[in-house]
Amino acid sequence: MNDAQVEAAARAPGAGRASIVPLIIRGEVIESHLITYPGRHGGVMFATPDVRRFVQRLPLGNPSDLSDYYDVTLDDILDFLEALGERLDFRTNPYLQECFEISIQASGLTEPILRHMFEKGLQRMFKRSQLEEVVDRNIGANTSRAGSRSRC
Repeated sequence: MNDAQVEAAARAPGAGRASIVPLIIRGEVIESHLITYPGRHGGVMFATPDVRRFVQRLPLGNPSDLSDYYDVTLDDILDFLEALGERLDFRTNPYLQECFEISIQASGLTEPILRHMFEKGLQRMFKRSQLEEVVDRNIGANTSRAGSRSRC
């Protein structure tokens, strides 16, 4: 199958449709040059860009090209993740609902376990107190509390 046929099959409605998992490089969402992969239990197929076609774009030639990130603080990162968590409401987020339906078919977990993870677990992981605990455990309490406004 050539690239155009794979992409057409991945985007076609109905049975056998592959869920597209895009490649994101520095904010650009890439959904071309797709390769399909079977999911577990044969129920779901996934299509994702062939990373070999984009690998040359991954490394930066000059580290100073990331200089705008040097001023990002730990608090900035935690604020962002907390705001993300607020948007992971299963009842109102159609992307999570779609992901849940795919997960039922692709995962080895039961529907009640998956439902609990999607309805309760995701938002809980992104609560500020939970994030701070993870930072304290993995980086250290002194680093995360005393230097939270310091640069990352």
